Amino acid sequence: RLYHEALRLTELGDHAFTRTWVQTGYCIALIHLYDLETLSQVCAPMIAESQELGFPNWLAQGLVWSGWATSEGGDPERGLDMVRQGLEIWNMTGARLMRPYLESRLLAVQLTLDQLDDAEASYLDICRLTEETGEMWSAAETHRLGAQVARRRHGPSSQEAQERAARGLALARRQGALLYEVDLLADLARHGPAAGGTRDARDELEAALTRLPETHH
Repeated sequence: RLYHEALRLTELGDHAFTRTWVQTGYCIALIHLYDLETLSQVCAPMIAESQELGFPNWLAQGLVWSGWATSEGGDPERGLDMVRQGLEIWNMTGARLMRPYLESRLLAVQLTLDQLDDAEASYLDICRLTEETGEMWSAAETHRLGAQVARRRHGPSSQEAQERAARGLALARRQGALLYEVDLLADLARHGPAAGGTRDARDELEAALTRLPETHH
């Protein structure tokens, strides 16, 4: 509802730059909600308008979001190309804000393609960027993905995977980032005791789910 109201206000003033800014913010929410269909519908006009009017920042983000959605929708090779194109444009602008989260979409696609060495390198690079910039809002998600990389490279009982998951979970809770906490607990519960997931993790997941608004269940 807030998105549609914000979009209506930008259209009243016919302000394309603000409109595409609102759209990219909404895309991040859609990624968190795993709404691939709506995400693709929002990205398409945002990318087209950004190309037409010369908005490299919004074009870059649109390509990354759309590329991730394309990968999750079953075409990871094409998705990887789109994400890389978007990151290239973003880096060309010299912008450092948002890079950790943008690059986490690259990491996610690399995981889908089983490019584990590249995924590990991306994880370490994102951690370095986060440390340098202090941009922490998506760090819990970075560590969740990093834990997945470690599990697949070294096995589900990997100490490295457990440490990364624990780091992400502690950070999500400290920030009050409930969606990230739920995702981390789901991973721990899914991979069983050897990966640090116990019955306690499943109980904690159930408790966390009750704290989500009904629209997120």
